[in-house]
Amino acid sequence: MLLPCPWCGKTPEHITLAEGSTYRWAIVSPDCCGDIMGEIRRSPYPAKLGTDEDRQSAVDWWNTRFDSSD
Repeated sequence: MLLPCPWCGKTPEHITLAEGSTYRWAIVSPDCCGDIMGEIRRSPYPAKLGTDEDRQSAVDWWNTRFDSSD
């Protein structure tokens, strides 16, 4: 489950991953407001973007990066 967005206040249903600055990084973007939240480090030498491990890393990053109570 994803926590609410700190910018728009909505809870995103999905997080989109796009290619980052290098193949080891992915850009995280929520579907609620489309803002780009930054990059996460992907698993070493991933076969393709969007693996289950990549998606779980993005969800974990989203839920620990922002505190919606602030």
